[in-house]
Amino acid sequence: PQALTVVAAGICTGLCALVSGYASGNVALKGVENLGKNPELAAQISKITILGQGFLDTFAIYGLIISLLI
Repeated sequence: PQALTVVAAGICTGLCALVSGYASGNVALKGVENLGKNPELAAQISKITILGQGFLDTFAIYGLIISLLI
């Protein structure tokens, strides 16, 4: 049972990091694409992209906290 909890914690951390990294890359990709299409909206697009990155980093931290609680 103890080994199973360690494996579950590792899977939790790994999946959260994997999903967060993938989604972070997609947010950055779309942000850069939109900056290229609409350079006059650079300030707004940058703010939205940074906010999205912050939410994704929070998701990764929550996964770490849950795995530590396991």
